[in-house]
Amino acid sequence: FCQGDGENLWRTEPFLMIEPYGRWWIPPPLNAEAAHMEEEAAKRLEKDRAAAQEERRSLTQKKEFSTGREMERAKFSRGELTLNDWEKERFDELLRKNLCASQESICDAISFAFE
Repeated sequence: FCQGDGENLWRTEPFLMIEPYGRWWIPPPLNAEAAHMEEEAAKRLEKDRAAAQEERRSLTQKKEFSTGREMERAKFSRGELTLNDWEKERFDELLRKNLCASQESICDAISFAFE
C-alpha cells in the first residue's frame, strides 16, 4: 500500500490523521502469523529477483561491448536473455490476471519489464 503497509503487516503506533488538530487513529493489532508469512514471502521475492538480476549480469559480462546499445542488441538477437520459470509465471500473472487500468497494476507490470 502507499505507506509501505501490507494486508497483514502494518504500523501499529497511533498517529494524527490530519495535522495539526485532527483526530488520532489507533490501528488494530497485527495477526503475527500472517505478518510473518507476508515478510517471508517478500524476502523470497527479493531473493529471487536478486538471483535473476545476477544471472543477467553474468550473461552480459561474458562479452565485451563498447556501448550499452551493442550489449542490448547482442542479448536479444542471440537469445541470451530469457526468463526463468519464476519470471515466466510472474509475467503471465501480471499480464493475464492482474493488468487493468489501475495505476498500481500498470506500475507493477512496467517495473517487472525494467528489471
